[in-house]
Amino acid sequence: MGAIRKHQYAAASPRQKIWTSMRIIRAFTVADIAATAEVSEGAVTSYLQSLRHAGYVRSVRRSSQRGCMSYRLIMNTGPLAPVDWRTIKTLLDPNTGKELDYA
Repeated sequence: MGAIRKHQYAAASPRQKIWTSMRIIRAFTVADIAATAEVSEGAVTSYLQSLRHAGYVRSVRRSSQRGCMSYRLIMNTGPLAPVDWRTIKTLLDPNTGKELDYA
């Protein structure tokens, strides 16, 4: 699993806020998550891209609201946000202890 520091799971981190909002809403747009998590749409888009590649989130359809893509959380593994290591294209899920490689 590698060395994970506790501070990576701070409740106030943008990643944790995004993950918590996705777990609550379940089906959402980038704008929905940005508003509820109080983070930038860019931060949401970046994290969503990694979660999509790892199979946690899938795109559902284009919303009629501003033509935005809708997403659905399909792997809700627990309260802690998966950690994305983009440089090595790996997602670590602290809830399961699994590392998922994605391309």
